Amino acid sequence: PAANTAPPANTVPTQPTSNTQPTLPPAKEAIVTIAGNTCAGFKDVTQTHPLCPAIQYAKEQSIFAGDPDGTLRPDNVINRAEAVKVILAAFKKTILADNGSRIYSDTEANAWYSPYLRTGEIFGITGYPDGTFRPTQQVSKVELLKMFFNISGRPLRVRLDEKPYPDVPIDTNTLWYLKYVQEAKKYSLVRTSREGLFYPAAGMLRGDVAELVYRYHLAGLDRQLIMNN
Repeated sequence: PAANTAPPANTVPTQPTSNTQPTLPPAKEAIVTIAGNTCAGFKDVTQTHPLCPAIQYAKEQSIFAGDPDGTLRPDNVINRAEAVKVILAAFKKTILADNGSRIYSDTEANAWYSPYLRTGEIFGITGYPDGTFRPTQQVSKVELLKMFFNISGRPLRVRLDEKPYPDVPIDTNTLWYLKYVQEAKKYSLVRTSREGLFYPAAGMLRGDVAELVYRYHLAGLDRQLIMNN
């Protein structure tokens, strides 16, 4: 399948919204000064938000700048075009210039996301077999993990004969994303439900992406990649 193409969402369960979200440890470095009761200057995120440390880190690293109205909307699902932009920023990738041409049949020439989608192609982010990218469609957990690890350039050394979660079986429908879920589990990069379920087709929230990048940093994987290069 294409680098960030997932099977239809109805093939796997949808994540419930009532799961308890654990509090992340405080960031060890690169923390933005918090003004008043807001986290990282976002007026819709307080210092007591469980993802505040991750959001602080993402803001300091210029991964999330927020919306023009000063909000981050951490509980909003991120779409596919936004996801590519954010992950490229997380790994400090140089963005190609927009050449004014359409990249996919459903994208517009000179759209804000064109340079990011063009850059994403270098890392194997190539859309769907029908020639579309679906830039405004929500990105699922497994789609985003594949984008994330492809852009990171990190070699994945995982066993594909072990079932990572009860709702991620080993079969023909999961083989395209199994190694990304295994790698994320190895370093506890993504939260699961209270029952230990992963919900691979669930939409990835903005706050979830900040948490993923932050946990990757806390695990030392960003520094490890630099040393290996």
